[in-house]
Amino acid sequence: STSHITIGVLPEPNITPVANAGEDQIWFMLPDEDQSYDEWEEFEDENLNGEYDCEDGLSPGDEGCEVYTNESRYCTTVHGVLSDADQHYITLEGDELTYEWSDGGDIHHDTCLPVGEHTLTLCTTDAYGATDCDDMMISVSEEPAPAIPGDFAVTHSLYYTEMTFSSSDNQIHYGDVYDSDEDGDIDEDDTARIFGMNAVSYNVYRNGALIDNIDDNQGSEYRLDNNLDPSTTYCYSVAGINSHGDEGAATDDACVTTGDLPTVTVTSPNGAEIYSVDDPYNVEWTLTGSEYISKVEVFYSDERQGESSEDSAEGASGHMAQGVDFSSTTLVGHADEVSTVYEDARIRVEITDIGNYDGDNKGSSSDSSDDPFTMSTHMLTRSISSGWHMFGTALDPYFTTMDENLSGDLGDWGTGWIAYNQDGDFENLELTLGQGYFLAVTADLENMESLTLNGDVVTSDDMSRGDLSVDGGWTLISNPLVSTVNKSMLTVTTNEETYSWDDAVAFGFVSPTIYGWDGGYASNNNLVRFEGNWVHTSRALDINVRPHTAGALSRVDEAADGWKLSLRASDENGLASSDLVTVGISENADNDFTYGEDEFDLPDPMVDSYVDLFINNMNWIGKEDVNGNIVESPYFAADIRSLPEYNDAQVWNVSGIAHNMSGDIELTWNMEEIDNSYEILLQVNGKTYDLREETSIMVSQNELSNMNVLIGSGSMGAEVVDIPESFSLSSAYPNPFNPSTNMTLALDADGQVSMMVYNLVGQAVDVLVDGYMNAGYHQVVWNASNVPSGVYIVKVTTGTNTSIQKVMLMK
Repeated sequence: STSHITIGVLPEPNITPVANAGEDQIWFMLPDEDQSYDEWEEFEDENLNGEYDCEDGLSPGDEGCEVYTNESRYCTTVHGVLSDADQHYITLEGDELTYEWSDGGDIHHDTCLPVGEHTLTLCTTDAYGATDCDDMMISVSEEPAPAIPGDFAVTHSLYYTEMTFSSSDNQIHYGDVYDSDEDGDIDEDDTARIFGMNAVSYNVYRNGALIDNIDDNQGSEYRLDNNLDPSTTYCYSVAGINSHGDEGAATDDACVTTGDLPTVTVTSPNGAEIYSVDDPYNVEWTLTGSEYISKVEVFYSDERQGESSEDSAEGASGHMAQGVDFSSTTLVGHADEVSTVYEDARIRVEITDIGNYDGDNKGSSSDSSDDPFTMSTHMLTRSISSGWHMFGTALDPYFTTMDENLSGDLGDWGTGWIAYNQDGDFENLELTLGQGYFLAVTADLENMESLTLNGDVVTSDDMSRGDLSVDGGWTLISNPLVSTVNKSMLTVTTNEETYSWDDAVAFGFVSPTIYGWDGGYASNNNLVRFEGNWVHTSRALDINVRPHTAGALSRVDEAADGWKLSLRASDENGLASSDLVTVGISENADNDFTYGEDEFDLPDPMVDSYVDLFINNMNWIGKEDVNGNIVESPYFAADIRSLPEYNDAQVWNVSGIAHNMSGDIELTWNMEEIDNSYEILLQVNGKTYDLREETSIMVSQNELSNMNVLIGSGSMGAEVVDIPESFSLSSAYPNPFNPSTNMTLALDADGQVSMMVYNLVGQAVDVLVDGYMNAGYHQVVWNASNVPSGVYIVKVTTGTNTSIQKVMLMK
């Protein structure tokens, strides 16, 4: 038989030997240790031989063989250890190893090294050529590095930081015990060497970068870091440096954030307030970072006076600063004119910070009133012209009567001027803040340009004087403030609740339009000082007049979702005052009476000649709207209705009466844009005008009593006329009356009309109508100024129709 065997011959296994050079060593040149030699000659003397640093093959004295450098050295011993894991399978011994130190010494040998860091390498090699090396480091220093400085703390200000710390104090014992108490013996009282406060200086680091090296003070240390940025985080550390330049371990970072720049915000006056000249007023502001403020200064300015410093407070700067906490003051108003209203007055407060450590490089900032306020003198002047005015005072006058306040500028009562309140009173009339008057100036004003009043200003210290109490109905008021007020900024108080103007209109408390005077009644959005205004309320309530910022003065009535037309009747000669009515349509309007949507006719002006224009709504007498407001008068200044259906129209019967004037009447109109599908017409005494094509027309005084305004679409044309179904004469309104009463004559056909007034014995006392009149509604007014009080009979006859009623005149 045959058998096979495979024999594998492998190389001898080998494990790389290991060299261990030993632990790293740290030594100091301690003067009292045997291993320390301050100079190398000492080592030579002690060992009685010279030590040379010779290249291979050279002997002392040969070129290239020199004596060791004469410098301090420290002598120590290194102990190398060699190991090999291999074992002979019989002897169990390891491989034979060779070794080599980098300094050429034996495996265990002494070495004397100068100051510095020295790396010694031990390498071993086995018989197979496998080699391993190991390093060890010997550090020789003159002395230990300083210890970590203690009690490190950093504080901050606005532009600087300050560091404090204790000097490095190294309490570690180094070397052997020596005669530390210098008593000549080494005993139990002696210790090894302690280096203590061996730092001669300190490196200061900011955010990891070296910024300074400061000398050691042997105790408490200090470092200022000046001229920094505010609101910035800085991290600091310090490390001691010994006399040989060795740096010790640094402190942990201490991080601080410099202070935020101080700020100022003016809070009062900050817009719309009212103050008066020569009287005190409070100024307030808020500060942040007051500890960083060295000065606060308060300035005043207006549109005519330059900025002036009014008050200030100042403290120390730099590291001596304690801050300035000055946030309010009381100033006294001043003006460079005896009669003026400054409407652009402002307060500016400027602050100056404390600067850097030395108080230099200070910064400043300021804040001003967000919006201007008003500063007024106690004497105000307004321009005046001859003619009629609706007038009021913007000051609480020092003098009581109208005569005391006006005669000095306007002359005597009766010859230079005359004034009435809303009730027609004129004798011993008082001039009262917030009340409106009719004022007629009759003097020759060629050499007079102004009216001057003296009184107290309603200031923001007591705005309750701006509250106007009204009894309901039409009230003639005036702006009690020296500043202009937009009606949208008024508030209304009723039943101890206060409402915005818009809400008061929506709830039926007030009528939306405020009327002023401009040669006749005109709607006003703003209440201006010295001017009177008519306002209508549905009940007794308070209207609160308050100042506001100038931005609100441009507010106008918001456009509704419909259309409006204003019709004005004016004297062609420009002598009599004019009047206006407003009609309109809106998707959400009600054809019946709604207070606020529909506005009652204004009271007749107390002037000598005028046109009275109004809308007739006789069928509304006694009706009540959703807010409980009842119609007591059929005459209206505004009437808003719903959108007319296609092929239909809304028709308003408008009447007018010319009082104490001659000549014709000019009708003008102003209307909003509306879709061209609507026709807009004016019918006067049977004649139709297209208001898109015409801009004005002239009518006689008699024609004022029979007018219609129409708006509609489709088949609606000029034939649309509001013709009553039957003849009638409405009840006189008011009745009793003084001196005028109104009646509406409804004619269902054209014809001759006679309308007479008789006394109770049958005598004719007045002729109201005697002539031909067209079918329609006609407004007839009897002015009974020239007849005595009593009961009278009004009789109207046309064709076969007759109507008679009694009226009572009570003077």
